Amino acid sequence: TTMGFARIPGLYLLFCVIICSLGELSYKATIDAYKDADDTLSTELDSLQNPKDCSKAKILLVTWDAPGDGLGSFIHTASSALAEGYYTQRTVIFAPHMLSLTSGYPCPSNHQWRCFFKPMSDTCRFEDFTLGDIKNIYRYGFLESSRIKYADQGRGNTFFFTPPSAYRNLPDSRRWWSSRILARTVRFRDELKRDIDKIKNGLAWEAQRPLIGVHIRHGDSIVLQKPQIAFKQYAEQIKSIRENNPNAKTVWISSDDEAVGKIKEKYLKESDGWKVLILPRIRVPACESKEECSDLTKLEFPFTYKDNDRYGREAFEDMFLLAECDYMIGTISSHFSVIPGLLRFAKGYTTLPIYMDIHGASQKKYQIGMLRSANLGRGPKADARIPTRWKSLAERFSPLNPSVSEQYAQAFRIPEESGIPEPPYHAVDRVVKSMVLSLSDDPQALGTPSPNACGEGGGDLETLFKISAGLFQAGHANESGECLYKVLSRVNRRIRRAKRRKKAVDKETLAIQGRVNRLLLALKANNGASIERSMPIKTRIFELGCIPPTQKKVDLTIAANYAADLYDLGDHEWAKACFGLCLLLPGTSSQLSLVRENFITLGGDPNSISPPFPTPSPSPSPSPSPPPSPSP
Repeated sequence: TTMGFARIPGLYLLFCVIICSLGELSYKATIDAYKDADDTLSTELDSLQNPKDCSKAKILLVTWDAPGDGLGSFIHTASSALAEGYYTQRTVIFAPHMLSLTSGYPCPSNHQWRCFFKPMSDTCRFEDFTLGDIKNIYRYGFLESSRIKYADQGRGNTFFFTPPSAYRNLPDSRRWWSSRILARTVRFRDELKRDIDKIKNGLAWEAQRPLIGVHIRHGDSIVLQKPQIAFKQYAEQIKSIRENNPNAKTVWISSDDEAVGKIKEKYLKESDGWKVLILPRIRVPACESKEECSDLTKLEFPFTYKDNDRYGREAFEDMFLLAECDYMIGTISSHFSVIPGLLRFAKGYTTLPIYMDIHGASQKKYQIGMLRSANLGRGPKADARIPTRWKSLAERFSPLNPSVSEQYAQAFRIPEESGIPEPPYHAVDRVVKSMVLSLSDDPQALGTPSPNACGEGGGDLETLFKISAGLFQAGHANESGECLYKVLSRVNRRIRRAKRRKKAVDKETLAIQGRVNRLLLALKANNGASIERSMPIKTRIFELGCIPPTQKKVDLTIAANYAADLYDLGDHEWAKACFGLCLLLPGTSSQLSLVRENFITLGGDPNSISPPFPTPSPSPSPSPSPPPSPSP
């Protein structure tokens, strides 16, 4: 056939014109399909996230169980919640929280997402909750039929990488869906956008194209089940891009390693035609071995608390500049790489990101960025659990239906060519169908576990906790409580072990501990127990953010002063809720009288607090000054 075309140039030319025309038409059809889908999804999300009446809207509440998480982890949690909110048709809002890093931009101290990004909703915020709403969260927040429900990260993670059926016919639909959900989540504050644009103008960003963006994660990665990839390997991958596109000579590098300049000095020399852009940043020494950095608390970060704002801004600026590059190289085991890798697609950069550790990740060896439910924790037994990674992911998605989780684990994969996790559609659709049925009070909807589902204590903590929640939802309060205390005993053993070894308690354990405490409160409330002082009221105050996160002790003065601070920040409803909880704390007559006055001034009803105010201490001792009374 080739020889025939060679003899008839006119026919060959006509063939080329036809093929090129078909290619143009196909490309245009793809762009049009994306545009139509973008418009539809944007309209759906805007409508869902901005209900006309927040008091009647179905809410998905995001609680931040691990305040020490990095910025990538917080974006991951928020994006997973938005995907779950779409599937369950709920408005996503955030409970009070603090980020590990800040921006320096003006923002509420207990809603620091707003330090970087616009709120998830313009019409519905946590401050709109009434005290009755907050009580109901504790009582019914784990129920599918509850108006206000806790977000389920194990479920949201899978939904984030699974486009709904209406969008599955799009080309590269998984990447399209994940990138659009992520883009809707991270809508910049004007100040952050201004600072990023300022950096781009200073670097003559557009004139440098085509740009190769590189993220090099070293630092603590060797401790966190992430590979240590040498500078030389990154340089070889960069050079391979230039072989295919000789014009790609400018490299933008973001790294936490203080030795990152070596890649420019040794491998990408200016004399060889390379231009390497590395901004001055706060960086740390890389861990060379697990033994050297076995305890993350030993890592010395070379900045003080005053530098926290700068470090936070620098991290976000680097992350979102990577999303503006024509090519990108990173590691799939890091949120910091996967987030810009996905955002690039939403911005129109269609070249696939190159993940240096994709082979190991697809073989379950490493953690997966933006798929935290596949994490296995740390410790001496972590490596032994690697073969069960997909099984753990599946059980966290569908803990109450073993047949679904087994199908999920067997079919789940991460193709090395795309780097996009692929949860199986059939397993996801079965769970979605059961969720819809559960809203009709079908007792079998979620694959209700049997009363002895907790077994003999096997399985990971996340799975056991979800079984406890399932038993609670099914009405097996006693069995749920027994299972929950089994989880709590394992959590406490971990905490005691860490204290004996003088090590920090891992974030997974602390997160489970907080969720267990919330479900225990729900169990007590639904069993008719009144909110007495003997119940963990101090736990309620911690979990609901009515005390500074740095405080380890709860007393009336600290909590009431913090409630007054919330009022000063404009969070009036939340301040009222915290003053209400303060009324359940022991204190002197004068202290409780002032708290009661503040509560009533903000519109609170003292009769809604059960039981009535605790009896003041019989012989008041000298105490700190009472909380200031706000003046609405």
